[in-house]
Amino acid sequence: MIDASLRATVLGNLLQLKRQFGISLIYITHDLTTAYQISDRIVVLYRGEVVEEGEPDQIVNRPQHPYTRLLINSIPEPDPDHAWIDETDEHEENDWEVTDAQLDFGRATTAVQRSNSKE
Repeated sequence: MIDASLRATVLGNLLQLKRQFGISLIYITHDLTTAYQISDRIVVLYRGEVVEEGEPDQIVNRPQHPYTRLLINSIPEPDPDHAWIDETDEHEENDWEVTDAQLDFGRATTAVQRSNSKE
């Protein structure tokens, strides 16, 4: 993975080539923020199948498929006052335990909950 400034430079160069020569680009990513900024159309694939396709505004602001909504909900808020984790929570890192495993969107995920007992 490249850092944000280098990624911006690479994407800027690709967009310049696209405009200058009228070429098409296929940009494959899980990063819908970047896809939204550089794309004329977005195609969302899930398990090798097209599940949603449209203009970036339509896909990002009115997603229809659960996987698209999952990708959008994975975008962190660009607000420094909004913590990704609850900083007021003083529980130790080992205070969590695996309680259940399930399949979500065809992928293995793990459910966890806070343990009531300390070892």
